Amino acid sequence: MRQLAGTAHRERKWIGQPQSPRDHAGATRQFADRALRARLTCKELTLAIGQIAWVMRAFVAPVAASEQAARVWALDQQVQDELRAERAQPVRGPKRPLAE
Repeated sequence: MRQLAGTAHRERKWIGQPQSPRDHAGATRQFADRALRARLTCKELTLAIGQIAWVMRAFVAPVAASEQAARVWALDQQVQDELRAERAQPVRGPKRPLAE
């Protein structure tokens, strides 16, 4: 399952790392962010939200067909909203890394 390939990376070093708009159009990171949102630290949530916001500004027509761009923008907005909602939740204990 390609969309969730990033979830297997237990150290989550990919969070906050630059990603080209073309790579972002594949949506792998958005699905990984979504799948892991309840396990991310506040810092990781902030980095993921910032990365989505940056790519949304950089995502331009030459990267993908307009229909694909519209789908990616919609997914970005949805994931960004979910991450913000997760960040706003009170912490109910320490968020642990996946590698336990």
